[in-house]
Amino acid sequence: MKQMLPEGFFQKRTVTLNYASIRHMAASRSHHQLTEWNTDFINWAKTLPYANELNFYELKYE
Repeated sequence: MKQMLPEGFFQKRTVTLNYASIRHMAASRSHHQLTEWNTDFINWAKTLPYANELNFYELKYE
């Protein structure tokens, strides 16, 4: 069974972002076709500490 799994199945990735890049990503992906980007990513970004003050202070997202 273990031999049937792809090698990437066991790998993990770490991403380091700053608030400026998250703000840019949220603005550019707010009208994206995929739900993962237009809803899930923005909802995740809103859960970050100081998100309203740093990322969403003048941007209006539904």
